[in-house]
Amino acid sequence: MNDNGTTCTAAAANRGHRNNAGERIKLDVGGTIFHTSIATLTGCSAYFQSKFSVQWGFDESDGDYLEDNVIFVDQNPEPFKVLLAYMREGCVDCRKLTRNVLLQAEFLGIDTLLSAVKYRCYANKFPEFSGGANEVIDAYNQRYGDMLGGIIAGVLPLYLKKRDERKEFALLGKSAGRFILQGPKKLYDDDGEFSSESGLVPICSTFLDCLNWLGMNGFTKVDCPECVLHDGIRRIFFSRKLLNSGEDNHWDRVIIDNEGADREPDKKQYATLTVEVRSAVLDTGGVGMLREVARIDADIGKTSEIEISGRTETTSISKVAGINEATSVSCMNWLQHNGYTRREVELEDFYNSAQNVQPEKKVSIYSRIPPNYDDFA
Repeated sequence: MNDNGTTCTAAAANRGHRNNAGERIKLDVGGTIFHTSIATLTGCSAYFQSKFSVQWGFDESDGDYLEDNVIFVDQNPEPFKVLLAYMREGCVDCRKLTRNVLLQAEFLGIDTLLSAVKYRCYANKFPEFSGGANEVIDAYNQRYGDMLGGIIAGVLPLYLKKRDERKEFALLGKSAGRFILQGPKKLYDDDGEFSSESGLVPICSTFLDCLNWLGMNGFTKVDCPECVLHDGIRRIFFSRKLLNSGEDNHWDRVIIDNEGADREPDKKQYATLTVEVRSAVLDTGGVGMLREVARIDADIGKTSEIEISGRTETTSISKVAGINEATSVSCMNWLQHNGYTRREVELEDFYNSAQNVQPEKKVSIYSRIPPNYDDFA
């Protein structure tokens, strides 16, 4: 990917080269043989673009050619292995960008990778810098110059590691018998501009309405355990990555981080499974066998009005038709079929504690990555 966002190989498509761009070749890099193509090498590297250009070509007497048309490159093979993988894939694991890899990338003129390194290093070192991507790179050049300058200054490769993300928070609580949600005003005020002010979210009537508002606005991570304040007021914090209003630059997609499989999705949608144990009443007036009654509450694209604390409010949560007073097996199958595969234990504990749910009634909470409503079963 180059400065205008196209891939490295595509950027080289219009350049003239001495050989067929798809031709396979062999490189001897510091004694190690690499098999690749001219297109891969010239797509990202100014060094190889000049080597294979029509204008300059190869002089077979200058030591570049060995026997059997093997091309010699007087560099260390370990860094080259990393850079060849980058030239093929267009991205590189941050942990592989060692000092030797950075210096060899500069020798080979892999400008896209060098720009991505400069951007991330400077943005991590000076997070308060408010310029765009190109301004960040220019600022790096003015302060450090090249890769060696950054290494000598101690910022490379140290500041390539992804910094802790800045966050913004929302608060879900229960007070005076009802759930309330406090979030950033910019998300429900008309202007939508950044503001440090928060207020009660006006559209959340029930607990599940609150969870879905949080999930659909990116607040998918429980960031602070439940805390109980005076008079039984309970609250729990959610966070999301602080979204900036700046440009979407392609440098962020060049260097990748191993964030692990447990990373929270950007959006979530929730459903509750309520299971009650009831006693059957016999015709004789006695108590029969215990039986299990289960239901699912979820957002199925419909709204209705409900009474909460003496007021009529609108909710998007409904009992799922056909699952009311069903078995827990039927409900679990419905949840799985509709993508609610992740159980949210922390939220269950908060809800059951806040509602003082009795032992004979169990409420479980599940989440999914939201599909389009058209796909909702």
